[in-house]
Amino acid sequence: MNESSSRGIWQSGGDWQIGNDETYELLPGGGSRPYVLTTAETAHWELSSIGDMAFEGDASPVFSEEGLRLSTLIFLNRWGPLWNPKTDEAMTYGEFIAEAKRMSLANRASSALRHGDEAWQRELIYERMQEAIDDELISSDPAPGDEHDEEYHLAFLGAWLSSFVNKKLDETRVSAAVGYESGQKWHRALHVLSLGALVWAKFAEDLLANSDIKKCAWIRCKGDKWFAAEDPRQEYCSKKCKNAANIQRHRDRQKASAK
Repeated sequence: MNESSSRGIWQSGGDWQIGNDETYELLPGGGSRPYVLTTAETAHWELSSIGDMAFEGDASPVFSEEGLRLSTLIFLNRWGPLWNPKTDEAMTYGEFIAEAKRMSLANRASSALRHGDEAWQRELIYERMQEAIDDELISSDPAPGDEHDEEYHLAFLGAWLSSFVNKKLDETRVSAAVGYESGQKWHRALHVLSLGALVWAKFAEDLLANSDIKKCAWIRCKGDKWFAAEDPRQEYCSKKCKNAANIQRHRDRQKASAK
């Protein structure tokens, strides 16, 4: 996805709060800032993590509704609100959580297709998928089958995920485009008009690239960076971070041997 085509017309940042009617309010003096997103990995992963939290709910010993709202506010303050393409207004808190759960489910299905998964993971996907169907977050077509049949399970997930992502791209108005650069170079591009559209467009690009979204393993990585890893063994977002981590491990070993 060409970077220049990823520039949306939305705003981000500012100081937001969730109102009593579950709509978002920009606090006085917290004016939003013009927003340009060069990569969508971090926003994508934060949204998916919020969805994981919402799915776990009371089953998790550390879950609280206050914590879920706080995570949503952190996302808002960093990225700005997601927009509902049907109403052309900012999503309410409930709509935002629903979208986060959709991203979480898509992320888990994508991971299972890349790496395979154990029976308990398949059961978890089906359990969450059924919950999403019951809550009308996703369509029941195609219908889930036997989660204990691994071959059918993966075929079903692939059919469902491709259909679901295509619907999200259409819903968020992502469109194909071409670009031209100096030197007579044409490139493929995607035209997006909102943060939500960019997140789903980036997710689709990563599916095509067969890459995983990972957090850089270098603890001092600038910006706490998430990146698309085409090789499952890749742990760092750049050679710079990999070298820095190797140097730190070498220093740690020297200190340990000196004791």
